[in-house]
Order: sequence, then structure tokens, then C-alpha cells
Amino acid sequence: MVLVQIIEKKWDLKNIETHDNYVRFSTGEFDGFQDKDSTKIDAFYSCCFKALEKLWKDQKPPFNYDSHEPFDKFDLK
Repeated sequence: MVLVQIIEKKWDLKNIETHDNYVRFSTGEFDGFQDKDSTKIDAFYSCCFKALEKLWKDQKPPFNYDSHEPFDKFDLK
């Protein structure tokens, strides 16, 4: 959930739509990231991956994640 909050903050998401195994992150009226997969969790993962891939294209991620610990509220800063 924290990862979704990070994406929500970075992209200024307008809406997150979910249904069964479908997820859509809306960044504008006709823009966003969407995917349909075997489960809702897999669809969330795919949408997060697409959003982060576009956000960090040819750039270094905004934080170092070498610890392999779960995301937490401190990663939102």
C-alpha cells in the first residue's frame, strides 16, 4: 500500500479504479496506467511497475533501496 501512496503522490493521481482483476491509475481524463491480470494483486503490481518505469526512465530512483526491508511511512518523505 505504501508503494501505491508513493506513486499517488509522485503522479498526483486523480483516481484509482479496481474491479476483480483490473486496476487503473488515472493521471488525467484520458491518461494513466492500467492492467488486467489473473488477480487484483498482480494487476496492482503491474500498474505500479509501469508507473515507476515511466517515472524513473533513464534516471536513478529517488531513494536507495539496498536494505530489502518493506516500504514504510518513512519512504513517503
